[in-house]
Amino acid sequence: MSSRDDYGNTLLREELSYSTREMKNEFEGLRRNLNEEHTRVFEAVMRSVEDSKGGLFFVYGSGGTGKTYLWRTIITALRAQSKIVLAVASSGIASLLLPGGRTAHSQFKIPFKLYDNSTCTVNKKSDLAELICKADLIIWDEAPMINKHALEALERTVTDIMTKDDTVSPKPIFGGKTLLLGGDFRQILPVIQKGSREMIVDSSISRSKLWKHFKIFKLSTNMRLMNADSDDAQQQEIADFGKWVLDVGDGKIPISETKDDSTWIQIPDDLLVKCDNGDYINTIVESTYPSLLERYVDYRSLEERCILAPTNESADQINEHMISLIPGEDHVFRSADSISPETSDFQSKEVFYTNEFLNSLTFSGFPNHEIYLKVGIPIMLLRNLKQSEGLCNGTRLIVTQIAGKVIQAEILTGKGRGKRVFIHRVVLEPSNTGLPIILRRRQFPIKVCFAMTINKSQCQSLPIVGIYLEKPVFSHGQLYVAVSRTTSRQGLKILIKRGEDDPEGYTQNIVYKEIFSNLS
Repeated sequence: MSSRDDYGNTLLREELSYSTREMKNEFEGLRRNLNEEHTRVFEAVMRSVEDSKGGLFFVYGSGGTGKTYLWRTIITALRAQSKIVLAVASSGIASLLLPGGRTAHSQFKIPFKLYDNSTCTVNKKSDLAELICKADLIIWDEAPMINKHALEALERTVTDIMTKDDTVSPKPIFGGKTLLLGGDFRQILPVIQKGSREMIVDSSISRSKLWKHFKIFKLSTNMRLMNADSDDAQQQEIADFGKWVLDVGDGKIPISETKDDSTWIQIPDDLLVKCDNGDYINTIVESTYPSLLERYVDYRSLEERCILAPTNESADQINEHMISLIPGEDHVFRSADSISPETSDFQSKEVFYTNEFLNSLTFSGFPNHEIYLKVGIPIMLLRNLKQSEGLCNGTRLIVTQIAGKVIQAEILTGKGRGKRVFIHRVVLEPSNTGLPIILRRRQFPIKVCFAMTINKSQCQSLPIVGIYLEKPVFSHGQLYVAVSRTTSRQGLKILIKRGEDDPEGYTQNIVYKEIFSNLS
């Protein structure tokens, strides 16, 4: 039996292992707390599943509107009836919030290199194909993050698996399955290397040929307000902050009258961190990590805060500075780099590209050649290692012990929170590098994360966030993602490094408003 068949069998056993009685009791508790907006979605999806005629749904809502709670309620309701739900998300961190969740790419074998005719690598006779056939519902969270070709590849694959008679025409979309997507188009859209605004917007699922078949629901009720144990003044403060965050995402903040570029907006004074001595990095560090030397041994203190920056360069500078502040022995880990034999004209390129050149290469979401570590510093995983234990791309941990070939770390967030795990070196190959070679790097799949990029913070939630704008944001949704990582106005501080001609307190906010044109 192939590894893919084993994988499909594992999924099927997991789906069928849920206790029906426990599911029913859990569902009753969840159902009582659905609001009217949730209930409309819930009833529409349940009708579609019961009718077995298929249907495509998209739920559009910002953070705090209860999307994850809604997914959990629907999943529990159907599994209580012994129905099969495949719950996936576009990122590892988001998938951990779904009962039995996985990343869409791993669940459906979606290729990382996508074209307009791509399909998933699922054998029609495999157990995974059988699982897809038996599934009553597919839920895909954080769907706006993915390229439309991924959604279309899944549609072709599911339709092919479900089609028993090739003479039938037209074939039902998604083979007659019910598909429920959700997410927020204010957030960062699919990443297109060196892509223009038009290319990025066109890559969105809302520009897919399938989009016209989706029924769209909007969630607008802030569940945090409904569940908040606070007085009227505090509730109003939460509401005002939530509105400001949404206005940033929708591009409704009044623009600067002193700038010709209409993307410049003013940040409220109470959110600004002022730097009068020119030491911007130390200023944002002291604002976000006060009393660092006393608190860095407190894992919970590190768990609840992070600095966000638009670029890897800025994040790396902050991390290097903070490592230098932490007492303890330095450990440096250097990667073993080579050119993959799968590179075209491998032998000649192996001679031409030196080890020094390969070591110098850095890519977003990819470990550097040199990693400097100390016991007690936070790190972030850059690859999915063992999702069942919470070890996925984006998981944050604290280094607890360091050896020559292994790192011990404690998980800070998610389902594995508090568990100590071992991290080994793995062989990694970056994608979409633009180079004529395929780099192969053997290194720990981690990055120090006192600071991280805004893109990497998507789907994370933190009580305390410092935003370091050495350079302004450069793509749709970045500022919105940064300011929406925390739910509290008091937990957000922004430091803007001013240019010579820049007015104080102003920064850019890039919003591709055309992305919202067909969401009604």
